[in-house]
Amino acid sequence: MTNISEYLLFPSFYSLAITGIILLVVFILFLKNFKQLWNLDIYRLISLLCVITIAIGNHGILHALFETKTKPNLDLTTIF
Repeated sequence: MTNISEYLLFPSFYSLAITGIILLVVFILFLKNFKQLWNLDIYRLISLLCVITIAIGNHGILHALFETKTKPNLDLTTIF
């Protein structure tokens, strides 16, 4: 089992933590301003949702990459 101090050595841990915090802030702002966002024209709403989707996808990829760093024997090609 890897110690928490060893996780702090990986730059991917910091990128994962930072994107997680940013996504949490975006989610909170999204909920606080839902009524204003709902009234956006369709093209701005689609653009906003595309950016949020890219951010969530990037965060998910960072999770997968961090798993390969912390578990060296993990092969992501054999998951499916």
